[in-house]
Amino acid sequence: KRKSECCTLIRNIDRRLIYGLGGLVVLIIFWALFLRGSNATKSGDFTLETAAVERGDVARLVTASGAVRALTTVEVGSQVSGQIIELDADFNSEVKEGDIIARIDPQTFESRVASAEADIASARASLDVQRANIASAEASFAQTEKDYHRVKALYEQDAIAQSSLEDAERALAVAKASLDVSRAQLRSSQATLSQRQASLQFAQLDLDRTIIRSPIDGVVIERSVDVGQTVAASFSAPILFQIAQDLEDIRIDAAVVESDIGGIDAGDPATFKVDAYPNETFKGTVEQVRLASETLSNVVTYTVVIAAENRSGRLLPGMTANVEITAEEREGVLRLAESAVRFRPPSEGV
Repeated sequence: KRKSECCTLIRNIDRRLIYGLGGLVVLIIFWALFLRGSNATKSGDFTLETAAVERGDVARLVTASGAVRALTTVEVGSQVSGQIIELDADFNSEVKEGDIIARIDPQTFESRVASAEADIASARASLDVQRANIASAEASFAQTEKDYHRVKALYEQDAIAQSSLEDAERALAVAKASLDVSRAQLRSSQATLSQRQASLQFAQLDLDRTIIRSPIDGVVIERSVDVGQTVAASFSAPILFQIAQDLEDIRIDAAVVESDIGGIDAGDPATFKVDAYPNETFKGTVEQVRLASETLSNVVTYTVVIAAENRSGRLLPGMTANVEITAEEREGVLRLAESAVRFRPPSEGV
């Protein structure tokens, strides 16, 4: 009986040992599969990604922004003061060189022209009078000279007294002086006539300036006056219109910071986008890198002028362009993805 009880006890102990060992194995497997992987992640393990080195083209891209402008924009002003009585051009009007785009009230300037013409007529009449005086003085001088020679001949023959000869000499000198005065007055009248003619030209020029003409072929992008408005040109010419010469050929003045300006040269290719057409990329070329710098909030920038075509006319002056300039381009070199040489640690720490 005791032997039977001992065998039963041994079997129960074997079952408990087997069950215990089995549970321990399960716990080890669970820790290895789940808990160890979680602790490993928290301990700073990470996954390595590889990238292949290849041969190709590389370039340094410089980003900047600037405003679209026309190739040439001319501000048309008025050189005379007066009231606008007519406008022959408006916003977006296409004009040719010499076309009339506005008129200023010409009445004041017409009266000045008429006054200058009257002054010229008076000066010409005075000139005619002086010429007649010269003719009279020349005739008087000629007669006095003949009388002098006759008196001198009689004096040489002792036919008259010396006082008569002296009177003849004095009369000849007076006639000569009168002739010289008449000639001087003629020159003065000629100078007065020239002055009056210059005044007429000046008055006529002001009259012509009441007609505002387009100096170039282009499109009116700004009109600053209305009919009935009075413009004053006392100190500076007021701006009436802004005319863009050719919107098919535009420029972008991009502001590039000083750390990126190195390597940008004329002829470098560039691309840009505008907010009006976010899905379209336009192409351009660096035309000029200006030497003058601008400082704003302690940031030094240089203006890079980019030339681009605008055949479709969709790019309008004043649009903001986001530019990407390709600088220092190299072809056929070994290259590697930029992300392969950078490491960003996880936010929870290494």
